[in-house]
Amino acid sequence: MTPSGRPLTQALAAPLADRTGRPRAVADLLARYLTALRPGGRLTYFGYRGTTRLRAVFGSSRSLARHSGVVHVLDSFQRAHAVDCRTVRSNVPPARVWQLSAPATTADR
Repeated sequence: MTPSGRPLTQALAAPLADRTGRPRAVADLLARYLTALRPGGRLTYFGYRGTTRLRAVFGSSRSLARHSGVVHVLDSFQRAHAVDCRTVRSNVPPARVWQLSAPATTADR
């Protein structure tokens, strides 16, 4: 059970493709997703390739800084929990799909 008393789930597919949120909000969301998973459960999300380059050309400095912060948060979660990453080149634009694993035991959380 989660701290709120909800049952844990084995897998989540999350729409994290939009990286325009604030870094802290994204970190909180990812932490909540991992907490909702059973030990060893999987979180799958995707992000479009090339968004950082596009923001560098077309975005404001504020937008670029926020995006960079979110990328840093995602990189940290990926280093700690990633079990698989694939690029779907047939998608337009190409997307990178990440699969993260929740800690194996609740003591690891």
